[in-house]
Amino acid sequence: MTTTTRRYAAAAAALAVAAFAGAVALGASPDVRATCTKDPKVTQGATVVSFDVHCSVPLAAAATVTVTATPTDTPAEPSPSGSPSSTVSTSPWSTPSSSSTSTPSPSATGAAGLPTEASVGTTGSLTKRAGGTLPAGTYANVEFTSAVRLDAAGVTLRNVKAPAVTMYGTGRYVLDRVDTGGVFVDSYYNAIDGVTMTGVRVRGSDGDGIDIFSNARFQISNVVIDGLIADGFTFPSGSDAHGDGIQVRGVTNLAIRNAIVDMGPWQPQKNAALYLEDVGQGIRGVTVDNVRLAGGGYTFYTAPARAASTLRNVSIFRSGNWGPVLVEGNKAGWTFTNVTGPAGQQLTP
Repeated sequence: MTTTTRRYAAAAAALAVAAFAGAVALGASPDVRATCTKDPKVTQGATVVSFDVHCSVPLAAAATVTVTATPTDTPAEPSPSGSPSSTVSTSPWSTPSSSSTSTPSPSATGAAGLPTEASVGTTGSLTKRAGGTLPAGTYANVEFTSAVRLDAAGVTLRNVKAPAVTMYGTGRYVLDRVDTGGVFVDSYYNAIDGVTMTGVRVRGSDGDGIDIFSNARFQISNVVIDGLIADGFTFPSGSDAHGDGIQVRGVTNLAIRNAIVDMGPWQPQKNAALYLEDVGQGIRGVTVDNVRLAGGGYTFYTAPARAASTLRNVSIFRSGNWGPVLVEGNKAGWTFTNVTGPAGQQLTP
């Protein structure tokens, strides 16, 4: 399980670092420990606005699904019974499923290729079953009644609903037409190589919609998000948590395209629609294309890119509370092409 808590103001920051730095024992068992680190400070002028305390802890599975999976070179067809198929999809990470998204008309979306509610999330009837840790295989037409965790390599969720999806394994994960409260890709245990999300509907609440979390030891690489709607972010009054539409803490090769991320009306807990942070091996090779972003503190926040990264055809249709864009530090790694603000003005790094 991964949790992120954002603490506000300088005095709270000092207390949070003292309270959360290092490893923290949980409960009565000395064997279950959370590793907590704080993010670099996000500043507005000389004032500390906020920072994260990010903790990762191993979770015992709420339920375990047993499946016998036989690798094959042919991607498995959806299973109408809602049971995992007997095959494992071996499609490369960079090749989205042909059935993953539709291309709505420009009149329906305002721009060609942007998703609609009809092109993301689940369709048809779903079979309910318990969540928990899923062995390798393809799971189709299922509504999981509790969060699912992907520890094995090679898991496909197709036309699936789940409260949350967490990835701790080594990769080859496909989310195709998934409806969820949040997706968490965490390299706490392993480097993760290959995550493809197509036609995903994230109904956020009081946390991150999609969290891609690398660390100093392990990097997450080769991630594609294509056809995404993420909204519904609302925090209880007085909450000291925080939320990003998409939070990325270190990544190598990330493509986000044909996506709409709307943080909703301003609340102090809302950080950014798209937040990229320079941790682990940093931000390398990020492409954001045909994306609409709205709300947050800064709608798009990024640290410097260590390898060439691009925003193109990006519309910030409602600015964040402090502004539409903040690129901290060295801006040389970023290229903006047709990035516009709410009034149609061209934005630059």
